Amino acid sequence: MARDCISLVFAEMKGPIKDRLIRYGVGTRFDADHFFPTLDNAVHSCKSAAGV
Repeated sequence: MARDCISLVFAEMKGPIKDRLIRYGVGTRFDADHFFPTLDNAVHSCKSAAGV
C-alpha cells in the first residue's frame, strides 16, 4: 500500500498562538521551515516541494 506524504505546516500564526505551542511542548516538534508568514508562502513552498 502506498503512503501519502503529508506535512503539517503553519501559516499566519500570531505570537500568542506560537507561545502556546511552545508552552505545551509542540513547538519543539517543528523546525522553522514549517512556519510561513502568509498562506500564499505556505502553498507555494508545499507545491514546490511536491514538484507541482
